[in-house]
Amino acid sequence: MHTAELEVEVAAGTFLKQSQVKIMAAIPSVQDDQKTRVTFYLVPLREHFDRYTASLISDRFWNKKVQINSSVFGAYEVINITYPGLGPAPPAMSSLTSGPPGNGEYPITADVHHQKKKLDSWIIVVVAGSSLVLIMGCIALIILIVKLKRFKRFHEAGNPVITPSVKRRHGKIDSFCCR
Repeated sequence: MHTAELEVEVAAGTFLKQSQVKIMAAIPSVQDDQKTRVTFYLVPLREHFDRYTASLISDRFWNKKVQINSSVFGAYEVINITYPGLGPAPPAMSSLTSGPPGNGEYPITADVHHQKKKLDSWIIVVVAGSSLVLIMGCIALIILIVKLKRFKRFHEAGNPVITPSVKRRHGKIDSFCCR
């Protein structure tokens, strides 16, 4: 897993420094090998986060405003956020939580499921087919350029200059005499 990259993206999405985001665990799901449960701490610069900051960070996670590169990490689902003074999860999310609202720890802890994004087989076929067409086009272009250069050299070096038939005189040549 790209833990440093995930830390950078979580820090940017929560308006924190990367040094304030610490991934504590990344455990593959037993039920689905495409999912990973990630636990990380968001550490305050001072002794603790004020209530407004903690609430803002929590809301950003619950409302999926923390943008994480889905092409690398897939979609994410917030399972639990804990911090002293934070209330329970929003009502729509309360079925996902699995712990008390604040356990006395000063870092904000969040458990997040990341689902790895599978490449669909049709995407692989399109990319492979496009690559093959591009390679074949390049080979054809190289062959065409080589043949044109050979053709040009052949005509410049080996053929004598022939006057076109329009400029040639045909027929009887009169001789002139001087008197």
